[in-house]
Amino acid sequence: MRLCLLGPIVMLALLGVGCVDSGEGEGEGEGEGEGEGEGEGEGEGECVAAMAGAWTASGTCFGGDMGLTTAVAGCALTFSDWDMAMSVPAGADVTGDEVTFTGSGWTECTGTISTNGMTIDGGCTDGCTLTMVMSG
Repeated sequence: MRLCLLGPIVMLALLGVGCVDSGEGEGEGEGEGEGEGEGEGEGEGECVAAMAGAWTASGTCFGGDMGLTTAVAGCALTFSDWDMAMSVPAGADVTGDEVTFTGSGWTECTGTISTNGMTIDGGCTDGCTLTMVMSG
């Protein structure tokens, strides 16, 4: 009989604790979420829209003309299907019309994308230059 009386008392105690924690969590979450959401949202997604599809890359950074495929997800570009798999960038991030290349050995390379999203001109800190043009 002692066990039957102890069970409801323990459950009531746990429910009381749960109500106090629940109220505190809601207040903290609302205040933090509103401030962070507005700050992060501004500026993101503001970039020249690159064209997805077949591109050609040339210039001293590549050592010759190479074909590739460019995929676009918002302001992030992913390069694949290179004609030659030498040292090539994995992709690029676009902010406004500024391009920053990604991938091993390419993070010191930047450029500018044309307003129509079909040409990127740039170079790397070692002095090489590059041009990427939508070709298909």
